[in-house]
Amino acid sequence: MEYFEEIQDRVILIGVQANLGDDMEESLDELGELAATAGAYVAGRIIQNREAIHPGTYIGKGKIEEVKGLLYALNANGVICDDELSPAQMNNLERELECKVMDRTLLILDIFAKRAVTSEGKIQVELAQLRYRSARLGTSFFPFTTWRRNRYQRPR
Repeated sequence: MEYFEEIQDRVILIGVQANLGDDMEESLDELGELAATAGAYVAGRIIQNREAIHPGTYIGKGKIEEVKGLLYALNANGVICDDELSPAQMNNLERELECKVMDRTLLILDIFAKRAVTSEGKIQVELAQLRYRSARLGTSFFPFTTWRRNRYQRPR
């Protein structure tokens, strides 16, 4: 007998249509199928028409406020962006929206992690996830290593 139900994530899909030739509705439909495969319920979707993706937050400030309201109204606890986000974009969106933020790549890796059965498959997925996350760490520790290396060099 089960006493607890499995809690299903409720997410909002976000897409930026930068080119008029792109079919963002079709792309978000596909993203919604991926989200459902990962076990999430798509509570809503938002498309922003922009000339280019915002370099800091993926979407503009006005859309961020709209997404905040939609998160609250639909009782959603996360967003999934249709494009690959930079580490800064992901961190800024998480800070602004105060919820989980994923991009398409992270969602696909999550699906593979849930579906991997063999130990070899699990290791391969974990390796892919670690490679993805290591690329997202940024370069914050590199300047320190350079500074440290230069600090101990003898003056010439």
